[in-house]
Amino acid sequence: LGDAGLEALFAARPARLERFQLGGLLTGVGDAGVEAMARCESLTGLRELDLSNWTLTPQRVRAIAQSPH
Repeated sequence: LGDAGLEALFAARPARLERFQLGGLLTGVGDAGVEAMARCESLTGLRELDLSNWTLTPQRVRAIAQSPH
């Protein structure tokens, strides 16, 4: 999927999501992709985020935790 793919997905403003599974799709996703996800207003009602098999760095955790959405 990569950063560019994740950024494009969230730039398209998907419908409000309650569950988002990224587990095995995060190959090549770096900090830029995670930051794009954290800025996405469509994730305001998110109740479940699957990041299994994903390396959580301090910067990634911070981006998700500090998301206004």
